[in-house]
Amino acid sequence: MLPLIIGLISKGNQLSTRDLGALSSIYMAGFLIASISAMVWVQKVRWRYVLGFTLVINSIGMLLLTEASTFEMLAVAFFLCGCVTGANGGIANQVFGSSENPERSFSVAFMVAFTSQALLTFFVTNYVVPEFGRPGLVGFVLAISCLLYFVGILLMPPNVISGGRDGLKLFSLLRPPKSILVGLFSITLFQAGWTGIWTFIGVIASAHSIPDTSTGQVLSSGLVIIAAGSFAANRLGQKLGVMIPILFAIIIAITSTIILVSQDQVLLFALAVVGFCFSWGFGVPYLLAHFSKADIEGRYLVLIGVCQAGGSMIGPAFLGLLSLDANISRIGLGGVTLFALTIGLVLIRSVKSTSA
Repeated sequence: MLPLIIGLISKGNQLSTRDLGALSSIYMAGFLIASISAMVWVQKVRWRYVLGFTLVINSIGMLLLTEASTFEMLAVAFFLCGCVTGANGGIANQVFGSSENPERSFSVAFMVAFTSQALLTFFVTNYVVPEFGRPGLVGFVLAISCLLYFVGILLMPPNVISGGRDGLKLFSLLRPPKSILVGLFSITLFQAGWTGIWTFIGVIASAHSIPDTSTGQVLSSGLVIIAAGSFAANRLGQKLGVMIPILFAIIIAITSTIILVSQDQVLLFALAVVGFCFSWGFGVPYLLAHFSKADIEGRYLVLIGVCQAGGSMIGPAFLGLLSLDANISRIGLGGVTLFALTIGLVLIRSVKSTSA
């Protein structure tokens, strides 16, 4: 929903491209802070209490979004919503990671999440936004969120604290090996490039004079493609190794980005969004698997979420600063640069592992 909300804000408020990018980064800053803090509290507090607390914070943030008109108020709302997402994500990762088959748990959750988000995006862009605008969109999302919160709180056993994993030893994370650093930076750069472009898809569509209804339909179908990309990666497995799927996914992301910023036809725009979404759903599982091979003892896997959140925070801000006066060509150039750097780091990691 983030691109759709930012797209609506860009039309209803006098905010620059830099401000819009900053809002997305503020959201991810809240997500990052909550994700890091989860490493400390996720195994020490009862999750029912956390869900109840985040329900209140989420409601406050969403209510602010309905009427906020200044950058400062929007920044507070985005930060609160980001914190809620990070905290809930910490619990979800603990639940899925502690299951008997975490790979299957994560993949199923991933496909369900993006498929349901696609259906909701299609519904709100066709029936909610045209009639009620931003307040209607935010109110609808808040209602769905509250429903899911209450279901989660009711179904969760009252005394559940954690999935039974040992506590995290933070000192072991302070000085990771160079191969680990290269892997973490590659994850960060890819996420920065992808989230940066994804954040400004609504702005790019507006620059091409593409109708809001068409944009919403394209975004909703793109979310389904993300889930389809992950399903394809799951089915392909290791048949082509890890490097070929990673490079294939990044090349698709680069090609899609170039088409997005250079073509104003709805069909080409839709195909580019679909390819761009497929690149994430298909490429990220292999990118994380590539990193996991370097982390033999599994000591640094906890930092994957932090790097993804950091990349999601850096990318929109970087592209927003780069694209003065809503210059979508500069947005595309920034995204392509980040993807190209990702390829470089992945190849460096591959050469080092081969030589070792």
